[in-house]
Amino acid sequence: MKTIDSELNEIKDKVIFTGYIQANEMPNIYKTMDILVVPTMNEEPFGCVVIEGMASGKPLVATKSGAFPEIIKSDFGYMFDKDKNLIYNMAEAIKKLVEDDKLRKQFGENSRKEFERNKNYHKDQYYKNFIEIINK
Repeated sequence: MKTIDSELNEIKDKVIFTGYIQANEMPNIYKTMDILVVPTMNEEPFGCVVIEGMASGKPLVATKSGAFPEIIKSDFGYMFDKDKNLIYNMAEAIKKLVEDDKLRKQFGENSRKEFERNKNYHKDQYYKNFIEIINK
């Protein structure tokens, strides 16, 4: 029987295990990515990681969780139902983006443009909206 340690050992040359990363270091981490994959299984009300990825100009592959369907557009991301085909569907989307440089770059550019276009995603406006909701 395989253990988690043995399975991780098999992929250690393909995955970087960073451990905890301070929030102020995340922009540097996003710079190293080609694709942002967000396989969230919980219904997050609003996933900041998606907005951070958009601000960094990354194409997205995510689950249909929480607010993601309202944020992620088909011209810069793929979203999938959390069903029995989830792993296969996400893997195929990642493969497509890895193999198609032009598509990956276009998705990244579109992602960044959507971030720029929607001022509600910018930190000052996001904070203002958040405080207004709390005060209600």
